[in-house]
Order: sequence, then C-alpha cells, then structure tokens
Amino acid sequence: MFASKGQRIERSRGELERLRQECLTWVAVRHKADTLQQYKTQLDALGGLVDRACSAIERNLPTFEDERRLEETFEQCRFLDQRIAWTRRLWEFFKEKFDQRDGVYGSVLRAADEVIWSCYHTPFRNLGAGQKSGPLPYIESYLSPAAYPREIFPPGLTAEDKAFRRQFNQLPIPLVRVSPLCLAEPWWLIFAAHEAGHLVEYDLGLVEDFKLALEEALEDSSGTDSRTVALWGSWSREIFADIFSVGAAGPSAALAMADAEFGTREHLLDRQLEGYPPPLVRLSLLNEAARSFGFTPPLPEILADLKKIAGSLPPEVETDLGLVPLIIKIAFEKIQSEGLNLAELIPPEKDFYLPGGKLSYWIADLQAGRLVSDKSLEAARLLTPAAYQAWREVLRQTDPVLPSPSIRQALADAILKSIQASREEGARAATGQLDTRVLDEIANLLVSPQTQLPL
Repeated sequence: MFASKGQRIERSRGELERLRQECLTWVAVRHKADTLQQYKTQLDALGGLVDRACSAIERNLPTFEDERRLEETFEQCRFLDQRIAWTRRLWEFFKEKFDQRDGVYGSVLRAADEVIWSCYHTPFRNLGAGQKSGPLPYIESYLSPAAYPREIFPPGLTAEDKAFRRQFNQLPIPLVRVSPLCLAEPWWLIFAAHEAGHLVEYDLGLVEDFKLALEEALEDSSGTDSRTVALWGSWSREIFADIFSVGAAGPSAALAMADAEFGTREHLLDRQLEGYPPPLVRLSLLNEAARSFGFTPPLPEILADLKKIAGSLPPEVETDLGLVPLIIKIAFEKIQSEGLNLAELIPPEKDFYLPGGKLSYWIADLQAGRLVSDKSLEAARLLTPAAYQAWREVLRQTDPVLPSPSIRQALADAILKSIQASREEGARAATGQLDTRVLDEIANLLVSPQTQLPL
C-alpha cells in the first residue's frame, strides 16, 4: 500500500536533486548573460544559498540503513519535502525578478538598473567606501514604486521566524519595485531616486539616527505635542528618501512628486497616510529641500494653488507646515556619515541645471530623438530630470490633448536608449569576497525543526 522506505527516501532525494540542478543551471545561464557583471554578487549569493540549503537537506535525509521505522521515515521526508519546497519558492521569488530582463520588461529594467545604481552608489563612492552589490529592480503591478533594503524581509516570501529573517536579511540582494507605468512612460523612473534613498539610508545606518534626531528636535521645540512627535518619527524614512531624491535628481524630483500627489482637499491634508506626512506638507518639505541643496525652490506657485484647494487648514496641519524649516535643518545639519553631510553624500550637480547647462541640451536631444551618451556614474540619475522635463515640454506643446502615440514612443525610446548608453564602464560586483558564513547559517536554519516556516 505504501512505498517502501528506500522508495520514500529516493522520492525526496530526487526532488532535491531536481531543485539543485535547475537552480545551478539557471545561475550559470544568468552569469553567462551578465557580460557586464552587473549582478555577479547577487547571483553568487543566490546560487550558493540554494546549493548549501540542498546540501543541508541532503545531510538530514534518512538512509535505508538507519533505525527509523517506516512511519518515522515518512515523517522526516515530509518535513524535508516542505523545506525543499520553501527553498524552491525562495529561488523562484528572485528568479522571476531576474528573468523579467529577458522579456518585454527588459529595456525598462536595464534603464532602471542604471538609474538606481547611479543614485545608490554615489554616496558610497563619495565616502571612499567599498562597492556594495547593487539593488535589483523589478516590475510588479502596483501603482507606487517601493524599496526593500537588506534589512526588510521581501514581500512574497512569508517567514515569521525572527532568527531566520535576521539571517536572511543579510543576503546582498536589496530590491526595488518599479511601477508598470514606466513601461510606456519611462520619465517616471525619476521616482527611482526616492527608492534608492531608502537603500542608502539603511546601508549607511542612518535610519534610527535620523528618526531620533527629528524626535529630539521636535521635543525641544515649544508647542509640539507627543502625538505630533511620534508622527514625524514615523514619517522620517520617507522624508529622508524625499530629500535624497532632490539631491539625486534635482528640482524635477519635487515637480514629479507634485504631479503624483495633486488631488482633493481630503488627500492633501491626510495625516493618516502610512509612512508619509500629508501631501501638502510633503511637497513643502521637498520645496525647502531644493532650497537647501542650492536650487531655486521649484514649487511656490504649485503650493499656493494647493493651499487654495485645501482651504482652511486644520490646526495640526498648520503645525506640521510650521515645522518644515526645522525638519530640513536637522536633515542637512545633523545627519552625517563619516563626516559627510547629506548634501555631500549626494551632491546636486548644480552646474548641470544652470541655464545653458547640460540639462537644457539633454532635454532638446531627447525631444529630437537623439542619443545622449555621457558614460559617467552621475549620468543616469541626471537623465531622469531631463526625461521628465522633456515630457512636460511635449505636454505643453500639445495642450490640451495628449501627444500622439508615435511622439510618446519616440521620446520613450530615446530616454531608455540614452540611459543605457550612459552606463559607466566597469563591473559592479561587491568589493571583497562573499561572506559564505551567512549562506551556511541560513541553510542550517532552513533545515532546523525549530525554524518556523510556512508549509
């Protein structure tokens, strides 16, 4: 009626070997395709983890000669089959995101690779730090982009076990979710600067520093109640990313966010948005961040119009707006990494934006369908404001109707080709050897009966 002991063991062993071979074959294929060594570190880590997990599972497989009874053999094999399935789920979670580059998403994701790397790596180069593995962008059907730093367990992989999550989060594969809007309208890649800011804040260890600095400054300011202090603390990560985006992509980062946040009075004054200040306050912060980076504030007229829509402001939002200068002061004066402040970690390249500077030429080139090929670390992030401004100019020229599909496609093609053509030469593997101890620890936790993982 039941399989024999040997047959049951071989069934589990066969599934294990199938997983190991499929994964290692896939890793080899992806390495071969990765001629620029964009993702060497990430692929090494993923392949190494699956291989070690398979070896750990194999060591725990029953043998025909051991003293287990048939029912005990079935029980152990069933437990290990669950671990094999979870390991496959882990691999396929990342595999799907790598493989998006092989289909219709490829061109946009290759451009996103460049924009995110340009924003993310700039602070580490300015610090003289070793090169970290780059984030992995992927597309998913959510309107808003999102970042999942190394310290945040990625969505889609359920694991409540805290010890396992802590170890897993050391994998060098941070993720950035890109909106599908970018497939047809790649000028929205400008929002990647914000997501890169999240990764930088985590990897420089500034998350708690900034939160505490904001809370302490607010506690010391007169008339700020404890609820307001707590709210601003909860907003601190998004505030950092917003400010970072202005350094990375200039005033256009604020203009693009105004485009995204425009709405009704209820929306503009909403204090309950998870992680974010009310949009009216958020845009005021972006406007002042631009000033602190040395730009002419880009949103005074827009903010005036939004305040008209908002009408009479609730007292708490009035208080929030009054705190904006203090928040900006804390961000630019108190937050440092190894002696560099925020404006030095992500220099705004102000000459680029001056009248007659590169920005104006790049906007004209993109509109005319000409290729921009700058080949520098800064180029990809600076191409995003050029792309966004080129799109705004096209809208202005065709108002009140949308530009024709051919005009939009020509601009989109020029943007994607220019961002890819401006890639800085060189491999992007992380400095130093991959710490395989992390992979061993994750693999060992994976096969431990004490580790609680979903079936």
